[in-house]
Amino acid sequence: MDDACQHATMRRFEFESHAANGDDGYRMLSGRRVHDLKAWLDDEAEAAVSSADLVRQFAKQCRRTQTILPGISRIERLCADTLAAAERRIETRALASTNYWRIL
Repeated sequence: MDDACQHATMRRFEFESHAANGDDGYRMLSGRRVHDLKAWLDDEAEAAVSSADLVRQFAKQCRRTQTILPGISRIERLCADTLAAAERRIETRALASTNYWRIL
């Protein structure tokens, strides 16, 4: 192996080991970060235009909080569940404000 290939291999190994150890400032989505991001998602979901919009906002928030993005299927499921819960809250508030239940 020539010197350039060996150097490139060592740099990649150093980068991967720093990332795995969290030495780059980024952290995994677990524990308190999950709770904080879910709370943030709950707030954002009611104003989101679409599920794709919420996913983009989630990715931006992860960058801001230096959180390593989980797999795309986990992100999509988390955003879809949060968006569905937000829609239910909005519908409940709308029904309560129109006195729908008193009419029946």
